[in-house]
Parts: sequence; C-alpha cells; structure tokens
Amino acid sequence: MLVDNLRSKRINVIQSVGNADCDIVTKTVIATEENGNVILVGEDTDLLILVLHFSKKENVFTMRPVRQGTPNRITKIFDIQNKIKSILKKIFFIHAAGGCDTMSGLYKIGKIKVLQLLEKLPDLRNDVPIFYNPKTAKDDIVKDGERFLVSLYGDTSTITLDELRFKKYNAITTRQNISTNFNLAALPPTKDAAKFHISRIYFQIQEWLGLLS
Repeated sequence: MLVDNLRSKRINVIQSVGNADCDIVTKTVIATEENGNVILVGEDTDLLILVLHFSKKENVFTMRPVRQGTPNRITKIFDIQNKIKSILKKIFFIHAAGGCDTMSGLYKIGKIKVLQLLEKLPDLRNDVPIFYNPKTAKDDIVKDGERFLVSLYGDTSTITLDELRFKKYNAITTRQNISTNFNLAALPPTKDAAKFHISRIYFQIQEWLGLLS
C-alpha cells in the first residue's frame, strides 16, 4: 500500500474515506496554520472555496501548478478574503448552487448568475443561512430553494417552477419552430427535479461544514 510505504519513510499521511477536499483543508491546512506558513497546492476549485471559508490566519497561501518553465502563481488567501468579504459567508452556497464537481448543474447558469441574483435581491440573501443550519426542516429548504430557482430563471413573481417552466415553454414555441434550435435543457427544471437539486445543495454545504453525522 502506498500509504504504508510513505508512513514507513516518516511522511505524515492522511487517508481520506469521505470528501478528500474537506480532509485536505480541515485536517492539514487549517490544522497546521498555527505552525508557520502553509501552501495549498492544487487546481481543484473546491479546495480554494474550502480554504477561503475556513482559514482564519494570514499565513495560508494557494499555489496553482502552471506549465513547465512558467513561475508558479502563489496567492495569499487572506488577500482574497478581504476582496470578497461581502460574500464570504455565502461562498459555499454560491459555489454549490452554481454547480461544481460534486453537484448537479443548471444549463447555462453558473456562479456569476447566482452571485448577481443574491446581490440584486436582499430577500433571497436572507434565505441563504438556512442552507448552513443543520436543523433546517426539509420542507423549508425545498420551499426557499424553489423560490430562489424561480428568481434565477428571471421571474420574481410567486409562481411555481412548473408554472414558470410552462410559461417559458409557451414563450419559446410561439417565437420559433419547436423542431429547430430548441433545447429542453434551457427550461427551468420541474418541481420534482428541483427538489433533488436543492436537497443536494443543502447536503453538500453540510458536508463541507463537517456537520453530517
């Protein structure tokens, strides 16, 4: 086993049995930041998001490997935190809702659109903390999540996702021939499909926070 081989050479090794990104950040970077400068090397965006949320010191850096012959780019995490201070507490929600490698994604909707919506609508910003609370009722998560998705697809009324999906379908098919240039994925998800997507957002945030039993 590679782990045993490395340990026999007195190399400290942590073997992950769950979310490896969480272990890399919480069991190594954060656990050692008291001992001096720490450099997190990796290309995975999840690693950056996690360390931005958890790091409380000024001696943590991130380095993204680049092409041979090009100097590695080292960035101080504290500097990034200062630049995004207004959204730092919502960064897990933005990352998950906008789609990442452990999340389902919405067609042509990414993190920028999620962020812009939260900046535009204070009421939706106030809903974000429920996704961080391990005691939030499932029905509340789905209800607020659906409201967020309706707004994400450009409707600020109180209609349901299914009603919005039908409304957008009618709008598209009256403008063009349904057999040409029509992508069903461009429509909002059905209410039933959205329920799983919203629940996954909640689960992923809870996992990143280390709140799953």
